[in-house]
Amino acid sequence: MLKATAIGIQSSGNPDTNGNGYGIEVRDSGYQPIYEGGQVMDAIIASGVQPGEDTGRDFTGRGTTWTYGELLQDMCDMYAWGQVDSGSYRGGWRYSWNSGSDNSAAQWAAIGMIPAQESPWNCVVPDWVKTENNIWLNYSDSNYGFGYTYSGYGYGTTPSGMVQLNMDGYVGYDDPSTIDDERDTRWINAERFIADRWSTFLGNQQYGWYSFTKAMRTASPNAVERVTTTSGTSFDWYNGSGSYTGLAQQIVDVQNSNGSWYNNYTSTGPLGSAWNIIILKPALFKAAPIACFDANPNPSYPNIPIMFDPACSDHSETGKDIGDLVLFEWDWDADGVYDESTTTPSEANHAFACSSLPCTYPVTLRVTDDEGLTATATRDIEVSNPPHPPVADAGGPYMVSTCAGDSLTLDGSGAFDPNEGIHETGCADCPDDTITAWDWDIDGAPFDYTSASGETAIISDTTGLTPGVVNIGLRVTDNTASAFPGSGQSDLTDEDFSSMTVYEGCICDLAARAKLDKIQLTWLHTGAASYDVYRSETGPNGPFELIAEDHVTTYATYLDTGLTTGTTYYYRVVTSDGCGSNAAFATPSVRVRTTR
Repeated sequence: MLKATAIGIQSSGNPDTNGNGYGIEVRDSGYQPIYEGGQVMDAIIASGVQPGEDTGRDFTGRGTTWTYGELLQDMCDMYAWGQVDSGSYRGGWRYSWNSGSDNSAAQWAAIGMIPAQESPWNCVVPDWVKTENNIWLNYSDSNYGFGYTYSGYGYGTTPSGMVQLNMDGYVGYDDPSTIDDERDTRWINAERFIADRWSTFLGNQQYGWYSFTKAMRTASPNAVERVTTTSGTSFDWYNGSGSYTGLAQQIVDVQNSNGSWYNNYTSTGPLGSAWNIIILKPALFKAAPIACFDANPNPSYPNIPIMFDPACSDHSETGKDIGDLVLFEWDWDADGVYDESTTTPSEANHAFACSSLPCTYPVTLRVTDDEGLTATATRDIEVSNPPHPPVADAGGPYMVSTCAGDSLTLDGSGAFDPNEGIHETGCADCPDDTITAWDWDIDGAPFDYTSASGETAIISDTTGLTPGVVNIGLRVTDNTASAFPGSGQSDLTDEDFSSMTVYEGCICDLAARAKLDKIQLTWLHTGAASYDVYRSETGPNGPFELIAEDHVTTYATYLDTGLTTGTTYYYRVVTSDGCGSNAAFATPSVRVRTTR
């Protein structure tokens, strides 16, 4: 529970920034308010409530309730009032207010107050609180990291000290190219302490993982994505890179079968699990963007362009999607500096040299949303000698109806074999490597790839399809076993997935009539409140573009204008209540014709 406590002047200054005479603490049977207050503050901030919203709570009986903004400010004031203000432990926090300092406890003050100072909360943390805290950090610093109640270092206490450095404004971290003398020496030493002992840190304690993540992501002015060892090796602490396992992967690896996590401070209780879930979120206090990309082909040859597609990126906030991402940045050489960027989810191409095969190149994508929140994804690109697996491309997304006479054409022509046209050196009888089979599944997972076969497969009867959205899978297979017999590998495969929307057929007479630079659509169905009109230049099953949303028509018609003579356009129409049409197509030309 939260409880108001009367607070007074500290020797270093007045902690009561709003003048109401109170601070608010977390009060429970264990009474460890320093450990719990920061986590409650973070939870409030991450919940999505706004500072001006009413809590519905009157903490003192004064007759009025607190807003969430007032509550957060009074929790900051409580930490300011409870800071140790005398003795060798001056400037920190411990088990109860004004009782001593240890870095395990003191981190929670920083974890709560750092986001509370940010917009829209804008809570006031007096400068003297940070000045005093810096005295404690100097006392507990050992030039390797931070100790518990003394000068020392440890896997839990060192990142706790780093979080406090962030609160006090001493990091000055900008990007991996920032030279060390522009950053606080204590941060540099602490970062190197953890980076030098990374595998031990991952196997040590999840308590330290949580404070380390907070330290990296609350660093100012930018979050820290890579850490550097004493020898100068830089690696992605979250996603992992090279021989360094990322913290995210470690958390997944140690998850219990029931979905919880063991924690050597909290056993298997919900707190340890909550910490690990928070670590796995790309952003600490808001719904975050999601970085995702495909790379094809992978593995590949040296100096052969690889296509990187970020189209699978997304956003975790309800109502947001990839359209709310405003920046896509690529780090090709794993140095933490982003080498190429676009403002849209455009495909990028990059080739990798390799003087001594094989080579592995970690590539990182960073996406930024319209609020400045970021997320990263990293995957290894393998550069090696053949044989390489083929690359599947399921095409789509597809659209079809259950109208009699409608059909579904599955297009796998985008699949390719990076070893196309070559075979094992010195093998005169070996055939050239190529894709030999395209197998389709239109029933959704689990995929058995028995629905159809062929590079372009046609399902002529769609009347038995179940309306709705279903996943489509394509598996391609090559002839590696015969093209490269010395490799000892069997024929290689690859899979790709797309989606198909099946509409119950209710407009099964859609027709398209071409004119010079326009096409007239007509149908007999009437009575729908409105119609959505879709157009494709690829084929009767898409991909389609929505060109008219909620089109209202009395005479069941639509005129599509501004078209290119000689180009064939395909159309489908969907009613406002969710049933659809057959495909119709036409080609604007000087001599017009009608096609159904």
